[in-house]
Amino acid sequence: MGLSEIQTKQVRSFINRQLNEFPQASEKIIEFIAKFRYMQSKKESVEALEYQYLHGYCYYFAQMLQDAFGGDLYIVLDKCHIVWSLDGKYFYDITGVCNRSINKKLVKRVTKDQCKIYRKV
Repeated sequence: MGLSEIQTKQVRSFINRQLNEFPQASEKIIEFIAKFRYMQSKKESVEALEYQYLHGYCYYFAQMLQDAFGGDLYIVLDKCHIVWSLDGKYFYDITGVCNRSINKKLVKRVTKDQCKIYRKV
C-alpha cells in the first residue's frame, strides 16, 4: 500500500528536517520512521501514535528498529525511556533522531532485566 501525495510530502518534510539538524544520521532509518509515522494521514493520529511510543511503549518501537536494522537498545536513565542506535552515536525513537532531547551521559545499553519491565507482559 503506497502513501498518498500528502503523506509523501509529510515524509519528505520529516526526513529533510531531521537531516538538516543531524546531517550524519542515517537517511534510511529516518525514512523508515517517517513512513511509519505518516501511514496515519491525520495530524491527530500521528500525535496519538507518537504519544503511545513515548509513554509506555518505547521498548516496542526500539525493538522494531532493532529487528529492521540491527543495532542495540539503550535506556535513557533520567527519562526511563528506551531508544535504539545502530552506532552508539545517533539515537532514535518515534520522533526520529532524539539526540537533542536526551543526555547522552545518561544513555546506557539496556539489560535483559530492564527490558522485562518495559515489555508489559
